[in-house]
Parts: sequence; structure tokens; C-alpha cells
Amino acid sequence: MDYLLKSNPNQLTTKEEVLKYLLHSYYNEEYQVEFIHMYNHIDGKSLREVDNRILCELERNKDEFNLYSGNIGDKYIVEDIKKYP
Repeated sequence: MDYLLKSNPNQLTTKEEVLKYLLHSYYNEEYQVEFIHMYNHIDGKSLREVDNRILCELERNKDEFNLYSGNIGDKYIVEDIKKYP
């Protein structure tokens, strides 16, 4: 697993490795906010996409009626979920 998620930020060489490092450290509550801000300046799209997908899943999992209630099989809803920015 070490080859997938590097724990030493000095060993990161690509944007993908940096993103994996940030997400893993955030998940483990070991992140540094300045690294996240720095990454957003490099690639402001990836973290926004992750955030939007999480917000979409939170909306879908609400108990009350929501945007996706009863429509998950609808092809337009499926397309919307796939491209939800």
C-alpha cells in the first residue's frame, strides 16, 4: 500500500500523488490546511470535484425528499450524477 499512498510529502512527484496524499491525510485527520490551499492553487478542479461528489451523496442519503428521491433509475438523473461538477 505504501506505493499507492506515500506518507512522506518530500517523496511526492506528481499532482496525482499529492492529491492522494492530501485526501489520505485529511481522512486520517492529519492534514495541514496550507497544503490544501497550495494544491488548490496548482489544480483547483480536483478537490472541488471530490467535494461536489460528497455533497451529491449526502443529498441522496437524506431521509426526507430530495433532488434524487425515487428517480435514481431515471437516465437523466444518472447522467446528472455522472457529470455533477
